[in-house]
Amino acid sequence: MAAFRVAGRAFRDLFDELFALIAGNVIWAILTLPLLVFAIGLATTGAIFPAALLALLAVIPAAPASVGLTLMGQQAYEGMAVRWHTIFRGFREYATWAWRVYGIWAGVLLVLLVSLAFYRDLAGLFGVVLTTLVLYAIAIWCIQLIYLGPLMILQEKRNLRQLYRNSFVLTFSRPLFTLITAFLMLIIVTLSIIANLLPLIIVSGGLLATWSFRAVAKLVLDDEARQNPDGEEDTPPPAEPGRRGQVRPR
Repeated sequence: MAAFRVAGRAFRDLFDELFALIAGNVIWAILTLPLLVFAIGLATTGAIFPAALLALLAVIPAAPASVGLTLMGQQAYEGMAVRWHTIFRGFREYATWAWRVYGIWAGVLLVLLVSLAFYRDLAGLFGVVLTTLVLYAIAIWCIQLIYLGPLMILQEKRNLRQLYRNSFVLTFSRPLFTLITAFLMLIIVTLSIIANLLPLIIVSGGLLATWSFRAVAKLVLDDEARQNPDGEEDTPPPAEPGRRGQVRPR
């Protein structure tokens, strides 16, 4: 199936560019994980408000670092030499855009989590229904992380509404592909956490970023093939690969 082929190619990219992706992944982990781990630790003690505030603050370094890691995934996908310092392009070129996108994502997730905590205490069928709906909403919202990073890079116009619309279109237009990809990625994240976060610090973030870019590229190419079955190009390719909303296969 397509989802498994994309996963296999992402692992191949990882091994082809192992040292650069490890270096970028370690930088990403240093910038991203400490605040998030501390926020989760506060949440487990019941300090919900400080944990939520810390989680939002974590977006400041995490958002551009995550985009930088996705840029490394783009280089691997396009067959370019992957440079570890590419991760800092996320701060130079995408910081404000990344803060807006991931800030909204984190804010909505916190609202959903608070709603879940409230509804699960409601007795009766009404509480069960609302809790189930919120759980589905949380799952769908978390799945958007697969598509948001690559779309931020590929989308020519930096428009939040269009970005989230495109992300949901990819999610619901290929639900089986999305569910399988999300499930496989969840396995990687779960195994990384079980192993005391060591794989996540060293390599898992780079793998997931490369995987996400390949997933978006696959869906975009499939959509272009359906719209243009004769293989004719309506416009000439851009001078810089992948930066004007076009995806060029490896």
